Amino acid sequence: MPNIQLQPLPKRTPNPIQHERKRRQQDRSNRTTNIKAITVNPTESIQTAIDATNNDGGGIVNLLADTYKIESNITVPQGVTLRGTGSQGATIIDFNNTASAIKIEGTVSDNVLNSSIQDILIENSTADAAIDLKFTQQIRLINIVIGNCTKDAVRIQKSAAIDIE
Repeated sequence: MPNIQLQPLPKRTPNPIQHERKRRQQDRSNRTTNIKAITVNPTESIQTAIDATNNDGGGIVNLLADTYKIESNITVPQGVTLRGTGSQGATIIDFNNTASAIKIEGTVSDNVLNSSIQDILIENSTADAAIDLKFTQQIRLINIVIGNCTKDAVRIQKSAAIDIE
């Protein structure tokens, strides 16, 4: 029998882009199996609940069927869903004629992925757009109604794979 010696394969240099994609896929997979949810009533801060959900790795911020009077921007980060109550117009975010909006914004090097806004009536925003998306991917806007806003309803800039239902 011939004497065969096996040589170890050379170590591959990890590809940072593939590594980051794998990490994000694992994060998404973990979120779908263990989704966390917070419910916010109209006297509580929506942004505080969003921030807490983000700090826990993502999840859902549920708004009750009521009117939420807001006078500052609401920023939805990666992996967070802002969801009202299902029937049309049951959950209202009233920006009270301020230049405030719901924003989902990333950067050129770090797009925001997999966020959504669902089942909400947005009104009385004087911002450039009531919903403002910039540097985002795989964003879902589902059952959104926008009324009494003075400028654009939705503005989408430098984004891809936006699902509007």
